Amino acid sequence: RKLHAQRAAALRELGRLPEALEAALNGLRFCPGDPELSLAEGRLRAELGDLHGARAALLALISGDAAGTFSSV
Repeated sequence: RKLHAQRAAALRELGRLPEALEAALNGLRFCPGDPELSLAEGRLRAELGDLHGARAALLALISGDAAGTFSSV
């Protein structure tokens, strides 16, 4: 899980936003509902201009159940 989040963050820092989003989405396939990856998804979608997708990702983040999930968010 953390590897996907770090990869997404590194790609974002390099300005490779589409690849960063793909890294976050790939992580979410393995860890659905992960708060850190969900936040990355929402942030990246917003930066890419997908405001509806960003809103959906962030609403899922704040309404999700992160109990039992270790996260730095």
